[in-house]
Amino acid sequence: MSKYLRVFLMAMLAVVLIASVAMAGTTKVNYVSAGNPANISAQALASAKNVTLSGAGSGNAGNAAITYKLGQSLTTGNLVKVSFSSGVGFAGTAYAICAANNNGANVTEVANATPPGGAESFNFQTSVSSTTNAASGNYIWLTTEACNTTSSNVSIRIGANQTGTKTVTFEVVTSGNIPVDTASSATLLKIQDEYSTTLSAADTVTIDYIGTPGNGTRFVSGTASTNLAGSSNKVNITKASMNYCAVDTTCGLGNAGATANVVIKLTDTADWQGVANIAVKNASGQACPPSATDSSLFHTTVPAIGQATINVPSAVFNGSAGSNVSVCIYATGANVLSTRTISGTTQVRFDSNGITMSESSSSPFQNWVVNAYQGLVPWLVKSDVFKAWCLINNNSSVNANVTLATFSMEDGTPITSQSLGTIPAGKSQLYILGNEVTVGSANYPLTGITDNKRYSAIFTVAASRDLVTMACQQYNETFGKRLLPVMTDKDGSKWKQ
Repeated sequence: MSKYLRVFLMAMLAVVLIASVAMAGTTKVNYVSAGNPANISAQALASAKNVTLSGAGSGNAGNAAITYKLGQSLTTGNLVKVSFSSGVGFAGTAYAICAANNNGANVTEVANATPPGGAESFNFQTSVSSTTNAASGNYIWLTTEACNTTSSNVSIRIGANQTGTKTVTFEVVTSGNIPVDTASSATLLKIQDEYSTTLSAADTVTIDYIGTPGNGTRFVSGTASTNLAGSSNKVNITKASMNYCAVDTTCGLGNAGATANVVIKLTDTADWQGVANIAVKNASGQACPPSATDSSLFHTTVPAIGQATINVPSAVFNGSAGSNVSVCIYATGANVLSTRTISGTTQVRFDSNGITMSESSSSPFQNWVVNAYQGLVPWLVKSDVFKAWCLINNNSSVNANVTLATFSMEDGTPITSQSLGTIPAGKSQLYILGNEVTVGSANYPLTGITDNKRYSAIFTVAASRDLVTMACQQYNETFGKRLLPVMTDKDGSKWKQ
């Protein structure tokens, strides 16, 4: 044979090979319904699991759990390479590859093997008889059942702690690794969080100065005054329906019996001042009871400062279904309450049978605000040498009680609070702060403040904050007069001028 003829024949062979792969096969996943991957619970995968995927119907109609439509005819000696994404593999049992003759009733096994358990890829050696005729356009499918007209299901192994989307890939090659059908992939699994937590909008809780007792130790609740700052149905826990199989043949068990609970972590911008009790309600979707001693509450320790952690018990949420959790905060009933924001995170946790979810971002649970005017004078001295004068105008139509809260800036004494009488509707009142507080002909002691020490004071006027104004100045013979800043807390989160 001449050199030119050999070159020509080789070129023709290359053309034939190229043409033979021009029509590629197609991988398809049909979990329960056509073209549908399985949704697997991430929380169920604390350890490796064998999972049986049920097909949408018979394999010879292209509805097996994992099926492949041939782009080229399958012949004896071809290798069918089946590969999974990292973290997914064979279940350590016998597998068969079935073929359908012209999509009809003639179903034949064309390959069988037992790949190593956990192997992520395996080459199946095929043997195709003349009656099989696994031609282009016909289906082959992977199964752990006997090949027949109803075979459809397949078992796989999912590794521990897997997340994300996983694929399966079919590829047909010759024994010499020449492609017959190029690789084709399809989504096999979507491993997702089975649970989610959402937080309703932050509650606005009003500290009551205008009602009864009107001293800032209670909250406004409807027409009544209470010591409860409740967040009913605050945390919503949702359980999705995942297609997890707990054992080889039993599906739909979700988190596979893992024991679940919810952890709520709370922080308070006022470091829990005036708070006596933090609890959650034990019945899903119900409001906080008025009393902190109600037996349906589950309590946590109120920290002196920092973070409070509530472990929501199984009586509230046990992982078997969704739940609404009410968060309940009770005031002491004696201490004057201050504006603040209480924020928190949520987390669904599991025992050794399940994977704990990531902690949520911190979000506000409650904003505490006052139904009165508050003015903070941040720099005062308990001294007749450095007296301060504060003029408060009550432009409202009510006689407004005035409360003074003071706290030391130097010696760490706690906040003390006292009444300074009332300002009549539409009137003004001058307050002189020296060694004591003088209001008209009345004098009030500055309890808890050391002589000649610096302190700050908060004036609370029990009238609409928009109808009260306040201005302060300080005077002594050496420095003369100077204006003092008066800061308000109108947005309920921080003092500003």
